[in-house]
Amino acid sequence: MPLFGLFLRRNSTPPAAPPTTPTERDETGALASAITRAGMAGPASVALRIVKPLSWMGGQVLWILDPLLGTLGMRQTPNLFSLPGLAALLEREDSIDDLIARLEDAPNQSRN
Repeated sequence: MPLFGLFLRRNSTPPAAPPTTPTERDETGALASAITRAGMAGPASVALRIVKPLSWMGGQVLWILDPLLGTLGMRQTPNLFSLPGLAALLEREDSIDDLIARLEDAPNQSRN
């Protein structure tokens, strides 16, 4: 078997998406509330819709840059606002949709 044949393995069943845990939803809510408090809910929602198709790749780029940016002080405790936290958020399947929904609901909740 040629060497490249090892990498062409196909699965007949699609991989199951990992379940979203309550802590992941809380972290997304915390990020949405921080963006809303900064007054950037509208622009962030538009930007997230634009970069949504590339979000997984963005998460992978952050993982690659983690050692370099970690030496510059961007690697802190592992929370959502740290570099690993943002990378994990970007690579989760429905996290961008959840964040957009929370950003769009936030102005409506503050008016009530």
